[in-house]
Amino acid sequence: MVILVEEGDSCLEVRYCSSCGQSISANARFCTSCGNPIEQEAYQEQDSQQQVYQQQAQQQQQQQQQQAYQQQANLPQVQTYQEQLYQQQAYQQPGYQQQQQAYQQQGYQQQAYQQQAYQTPTWQNQQSNPYNTPEAEWLWLYSHSDQYVEKWIKKSNWNWASFLFFPFWAGYRKMYAESAIYVAIFVGMAFIEQLLDFSLPFARIGMYILCGTLGNKLYFNKAQKDIDHILSLHADHELRRSFIYQKGGTSGWGIVYGIGMILIGMALLAIFG
Repeated sequence: MVILVEEGDSCLEVRYCSSCGQSISANARFCTSCGNPIEQEAYQEQDSQQQVYQQQAQQQQQQQQQQAYQQQANLPQVQTYQEQLYQQQAYQQPGYQQQQQAYQQQGYQQQAYQQQAYQTPTWQNQQSNPYNTPEAEWLWLYSHSDQYVEKWIKKSNWNWASFLFFPFWAGYRKMYAESAIYVAIFVGMAFIEQLLDFSLPFARIGMYILCGTLGNKLYFNKAQKDIDHILSLHADHELRRSFIYQKGGTSGWGIVYGIGMILIGMALLAIFG
């Protein structure tokens, strides 16, 4: 046991044995009177002090945690109460109900437009679109045009460009096989006219009308086929968008291709006609 004794301006440390109460020296390890070990007693005092300090620290931590928990629990209640007051004040203001009704109507109109726009068309391979991307978005990426997307959704049949300039229009829209087939049909009709020595104007007019009527349908079938092919090959969403955008669109060289097909047809007529 250690006791501090003041003597003048200095403070002396006096040690006493806790067993017999006799004074002992500062460096003594055992009591000279009863033989009690002094170091063990000091260690016990230090352990008891450390235990007290640890208990106090744990109590302080528990108190801080409880205070923080109470603050967090009370904060949402205060916020919700303030929000309720703001809503009540806004609801009492004139014109608030009309604004809410207008917002709801706008939301309903947007939902109806989206449903109407994305109901048609549908793809042949329904399992190739795991991201549930609207079909109109694929079609826009392919055609690069809102005009054709609206025509396909509305199922519009007539196409003036296809009616008047089918081989050039088909080449411009990258439908090279359709452009070549068109020229081949007209070359075949010209050969038949030469063999029969009889003109077929109604057949030509019917061919023009047929191209104008089926132009949008042919372009949609081409888009659907190319898009399904890309979706089946690539799983990454961004790669799909990039390849569809590159595969579709228009090509100025397609017009040159259409002109070339017509020149080839005219050359065949000149040679074999």
